[in-house]
Amino acid sequence: QDDVFNLDPQRVEAICDGLLKRKIKIPWITAQGLRADQITNHLLAKMKKTGFYRTGFGIEAGSQEMVNKIGKNLDLTKVSQAVSACKKLGIVAHGYFIIGNAGETEKTMRQTIDLAIKLDLDVANFTIATPLPGSPLFEEVKKRGKFLITDWDLYGYTRGRCYFEIGEVKKELVEKMWRQAYRQFYLRPRVIKRFLLRKETWSNLPTIIKTAFNYLGV
Repeated sequence: QDDVFNLDPQRVEAICDGLLKRKIKIPWITAQGLRADQITNHLLAKMKKTGFYRTGFGIEAGSQEMVNKIGKNLDLTKVSQAVSACKKLGIVAHGYFIIGNAGETEKTMRQTIDLAIKLDLDVANFTIATPLPGSPLFEEVKKRGKFLITDWDLYGYTRGRCYFEIGEVKKELVEKMWRQAYRQFYLRPRVIKRFLLRKETWSNLPTIIKTAFNYLGV
């Protein structure tokens, strides 16, 4: 459950070398993802040898301007290189994106959707920006925008609900773009085919159908 497993690449190499030396190979993933700008083909290949098979990348936005604005400190060209490296090695790549951050426009939200599709990730997760109390976003909304709810127990970044408005970020637009993101990414022939060919799809069919109704509106 290491929050940023490859923050120190040398540490990752040492762990992998220890496993290889002991001839230990087990299936493992980085549940909290990896830093895309700390990925190298050499490091991924070594991780693969130890049984590594799935990871995720916190990409957040498809606009470099928005990535910079939220303080992500990530070069989006590095993301493309990291995802390509995973594909070459047969490592499943998830991407995590945020829709509706302060400063967004319909154009930047579309750029996020377009990037997810262009990367052709195995899985894309889109969440709506949530101004949790104490966060910079919360303070920004408090100063320049308005909150749409006051009961913090109702907050949840996976619920597809917009909890604030600021500038061009309006509830109706954000929730529309969130639904559009899921539909445009997953209702593509190649993605549907990929899901149908997976054995786990059929063993988890009831859950997948329920999820489709919730996220795709189908």
